[in-house]
Amino acid sequence: AYGFAVASLMFFTCLSLTQVALQEWRWSRWKTTMVFAPFTLLILVFVIANAVKFLHGGYFPFAIALAALLVMTTWRWGVERVAVAVGHFCSKDVLWLLHLREGREEGGRFAAIDRSIVFLTSHRIYRKSDGVPSALRAFMKRYGALPSRILFLHIHIDADRPRIREGEHFEVRHFGHDVRTVIARYGYREVQDVRVRYILALLYEAGRISVPSEEWEFEISEEEIITGVDMLWYQRIRLAFFRMLRTRSTPAHHFFGLLGDPGVSRTLIPVRFSRRSAEVCMPDVV
Repeated sequence: AYGFAVASLMFFTCLSLTQVALQEWRWSRWKTTMVFAPFTLLILVFVIANAVKFLHGGYFPFAIALAALLVMTTWRWGVERVAVAVGHFCSKDVLWLLHLREGREEGGRFAAIDRSIVFLTSHRIYRKSDGVPSALRAFMKRYGALPSRILFLHIHIDADRPRIREGEHFEVRHFGHDVRTVIARYGYREVQDVRVRYILALLYEAGRISVPSEEWEFEISEEEIITGVDMLWYQRIRLAFFRMLRTRSTPAHHFFGLLGDPGVSRTLIPVRFSRRSAEVCMPDVV
């Protein structure tokens, strides 16, 4: 069993390295074949020689590998469908938001509530043509209003730099109408130092934002997975498994010092899965 497991691991490692060479290292197919084909064929001989051990315990590591593959492929399948659905849902850009503030969009000016809210974003919002985050769209659809002060915060962890030089951590842009965006950059060895409240305090002390750290609230979007009526039985099982994996995953804002923060609010975004796709099902208010 041990020999079969080790030989299989080496074989699939060689196959994976060929994809790395082609996609990441940009090797040609000829060069990749010349380098990895001899090793792959040699290891394949060991796999075949140890295949007789499959029924004598070799099935156990094979079953573990299949279970891990099932988890990873199910997670990727569900996350990709949710991302596509939320991407379609967030089709509006910052310029649209500014026009809404001015009352230039159809439906007139949106009501403003006297609150300062941070919307954490998974993508950088740097230009007026960039899309607004899903949490803002969901907030507007739920409450029919806009916060008087809006701040988009994107935290970027640089995988190539251990630390970011002093003075390069934060980039702040003011779009007007009390709509700001902040891009916070950290190196991969500074992840433990990422605390959103501390970031806001530094920016307030530097005069780059006008609201103290303790007065900001945080709006977090959370997708609610709904099973469509047209889904096949095996798709329903897969979706139930994906839903279970989500309940055991750690939300991103927990890594940024917001676990247990009283200023955090969650807005649910219902995502209905169907046989071939997924879509956000919220009232078309804005």
